[in-house]
Amino acid sequence: MRLPLPLQVARATLSLALVSLGALGPPGGGPLALLAARAEDAHHVARLVVADPSANRVMVLDAESGAPLASFDTPGAVTNLVASPGGRWVYALQTQANALSIVDTGLHREDHGDHQDLEVNDPSMRGMVTPGQKPIDFWAGNGLATVHNDDDATLAIFDEETLEDSLEFATLKGAGTGHNNAVVLGDVVLLSLVSEGKITAYDRATGVAHTTFDGCPGAHGWTTRGISFAAVGCTDGVMLFTKNGSNVQARKVEEPLLSPGTARVSTLQTHRTNPMLVGNFGQGLAMLTADSQAIAPMPLPANPLRFHFTPDGTQVIVLTADGKVHGVDPAGGTVRWSTDAVGPAARVRRWRSARSTHSCRTRPPAGSSGSTWRRARWRAVS
Repeated sequence: MRLPLPLQVARATLSLALVSLGALGPPGGGPLALLAARAEDAHHVARLVVADPSANRVMVLDAESGAPLASFDTPGAVTNLVASPGGRWVYALQTQANALSIVDTGLHREDHGDHQDLEVNDPSMRGMVTPGQKPIDFWAGNGLATVHNDDDATLAIFDEETLEDSLEFATLKGAGTGHNNAVVLGDVVLLSLVSEGKITAYDRATGVAHTTFDGCPGAHGWTTRGISFAAVGCTDGVMLFTKNGSNVQARKVEEPLLSPGTARVSTLQTHRTNPMLVGNFGQGLAMLTADSQAIAPMPLPANPLRFHFTPDGTQVIVLTADGKVHGVDPAGGTVRWSTDAVGPAARVRRWRSARSTHSCRTRPPAGSSGSTWRRARWRAVS
């Protein structure tokens, strides 16, 4: 059934459709990632960051008109674009060149205590750093960003508040080689060592490990809510972390008995105002809360490709492999509406999606045509 969609939902639908086309891999090229940050005001300024890996270049466009605003060269081919939590910065990762270029979008909020003013400036290239050897897995949240370097077992941690003055970053050593990833909860870094099936809590200031949690094989798909809660998918469930001061506790929520062997949670989404956690789970979604004792599966007509909460947190917009977009009530576990968006996945050659964060909804101030393009998009209150 095709329904008229509110503007907010229509924008989310467009975002998901664009993400899917890239993740599936349009013929002749690599993935496309749309990273969106939406303000909850009626007036927006929108800019689009686009990287063409074949040209080693990043461009900033006006998102409404498509007019080019700036173009910057990069040392290597861009393998991932991630928008910062505040929406000002975009990280352009270049794995083969061991490089990370940081773009200043020109959109910045000045805090005046009782309100924030939006400053609109020209985009600029803040600079380039070498975070380590073979940087791949990227996460951004809570005003911070992490990139795991697969070949030298280090984790680089960036603080968004200091980027305007310095490109320096903290390095955590002993982070393991291979497909590992991390999030930051205040003064604690949670790093998953996929090959060992364990997650370690490190002191962010000293880099000293103080707690190790076992029982989460194949950890992937971190999400956070504020600086006191995090969750990550495991091959057999979801691991939940709560932080009180420097103390971190974890507990496992198991997947349902007799779950299909191909079903696992590998991506999780949260919203600051909604207690539900939503993850992928085979041909459906996994629903749970911080207090859940078990994952509640919700079937869908096809496998979910991309999904995220609407800005107000009342719905989860899901793009499935049959080309449809669904509005899901996360509390009730029901589909509110469905509409056609893109062609079915079977009509498009599949391409492995980027391993780093592929959908980022930063929330200021409060939570190309052509097949080789990657995009990052955000919105800011005007």
